[in-house]
Amino acid sequence: ITSNRIELSLKEVDGELIDKIVTFLGNCINSRVKSKNLNNKIFYSKAISFRSKEISEILYSYGITPRKSFTLDYKLPITWDFMRGVIDGDGSIFKTSQGRCIIHLISCSEIFIDQIASFLTINNIQYRKNVDKVKYFQLRISKSTEVLKTINNLYDNTHINSLYLQRKYVTAHLVRNYLECKLSNS
Repeated sequence: ITSNRIELSLKEVDGELIDKIVTFLGNCINSRVKSKNLNNKIFYSKAISFRSKEISEILYSYGITPRKSFTLDYKLPITWDFMRGVIDGDGSIFKTSQGRCIIHLISCSEIFIDQIASFLTINNIQYRKNVDKVKYFQLRISKSTEVLKTINNLYDNTHINSLYLQRKYVTAHLVRNYLECKLSNS
């Protein structure tokens, strides 16, 4: 968000989510493909942008401001649907080569990481919080039962109109299947 301009940009591979948002908005805005050159490597993204004083003010009231990565203090209740979006945007779900499954979230806003930590605590999810030397905050769920519980909460109530990144949805289901087999055999 910059002044009254709102922009949402995702990796081109995740462009289907931008398409869903355009459809939700009644196709009244167009998406576009953008390119960015970083260290002689070109990265492509799909984006939408528009101007709206009203929507900007609403987003500001939620705590979504310019440079939110550093300052986010989310003003609405955190839900599992919101958490799914946070994981899609700033997190990952993966299985290591040693067979450990991990959900990892990163932010430059300690306030926001603490809000997520409180939500997980309320939902009886065990996690670890770390601070990196470069001053960003990490939250990690690595105990198999906790990863499985979190994935179930993130994706059990999704339906055709739910918003999520398809590639992360597929990964989450692969990790869930792996953990269900692993835990039933132990």
